[in-house]
Amino acid sequence: MGVGKFFEPVLAETHRQQWKLAAQNLITYDNLDSSGEVLAGLEQLNKLIGQLGLKFPQPFSDYRTELEAALWWRLGEALQGTDQQKAMVWYKKSLEVLNKGNSLNYAKEETVRAVVKALYDLASRLYEKKQYSECVSLLDTIIELIPDLIKAYIMRGISYNGLKQYQQAINDFNFVLIQDPEDILAYYNRGIAYRDLKEYEQAIKDYNNVLTLDPNDTYAYTNRGIAHFGLKERQMGIEDFNQALELDPTNIYTRWIAMWAMINEDRVKAAEEIASELERITTFNSNNYIMHVCRGVILGLHGSLKEGLEELEKAIQLASEEWDPYFWKGMIYAYLGQNQKAQEAFEQALNESLPPILLTPLRWFKKDRPDFYKKYAAPLLAEYNML
Repeated sequence: MGVGKFFEPVLAETHRQQWKLAAQNLITYDNLDSSGEVLAGLEQLNKLIGQLGLKFPQPFSDYRTELEAALWWRLGEALQGTDQQKAMVWYKKSLEVLNKGNSLNYAKEETVRAVVKALYDLASRLYEKKQYSECVSLLDTIIELIPDLIKAYIMRGISYNGLKQYQQAINDFNFVLIQDPEDILAYYNRGIAYRDLKEYEQAIKDYNNVLTLDPNDTYAYTNRGIAHFGLKERQMGIEDFNQALELDPTNIYTRWIAMWAMINEDRVKAAEEIASELERITTFNSNNYIMHVCRGVILGLHGSLKEGLEELEKAIQLASEEWDPYFWKGMIYAYLGQNQKAQEAFEQALNESLPPILLTPLRWFKKDRPDFYKKYAAPLLAEYNML
């Protein structure tokens, strides 16, 4: 939007040329990326308007409000590329000015769109950094400005999932699905909320809807498989994992969970069966948290317990909301004889929605650490009907 777009058409030709020249000077200042020079340009433009003594006919009786809003909007735009938070201050000021005055509707719409775009870009950056609370706050403002902006509800719902505020997430996804009953992202992420609430039947229904809309969605098969595990439907879960791997053999998350589900109750035999597959998983993506989990498990199975813990801590730093690094950290702590830390890690894994069917490795302690098995592992398995 050029400076003066709100009211340039009503100017006399002489004044319009002066206006365009001043506006162009401001744009030139803007391109220098200097907020001081941009402000100088704004002041020059404001001074010119005062010198001209412009009087606009109706409906432009509140032209100075329009001008002030246009100037603050332009300053926000100038700062957008270098400091989005400062840019937001000016965008909001522009909107506040328009709301107070007798402004044109399309002037407000232009400013609202600018504010929303800047807010959404900033919210996206916060989301990528997993700063979910700050992200939700910005999205609240966006939704106040544009109450039917679907992508804002989607991102806010996903952020609520990240905050474990699952009912709020479900509410947002419900709103989206009322507007668009075929929105795959809404079904997929509502399924995650239901899964983490342990409402596995509802999660499966949502993933069924995803797969109806996109039969090749590998992550929908994986998450539906995890939901089947939550219902202790092991075979159905494995079938979903196999289907996901058939569609995408490089999906290391699915490969890892599928392998875990097949772990033998005997540790030595399990180590023989899974070592090569774990090694293979670590070759896919060196920066993925799963790579560190698999390395930690390999090291633990081979007796390098402290080194295994270090890898699992790296996994947690990359993905603190995932349940697998906590579970395997608990396993290593138990083998180190640090029972309290082991219990805390297992509880954290379950709090992060670990499906109880994946507690099978706890049975290793029946032979390896009978005291720990009797005091903690067996009661935990019994609590989830996994004995």
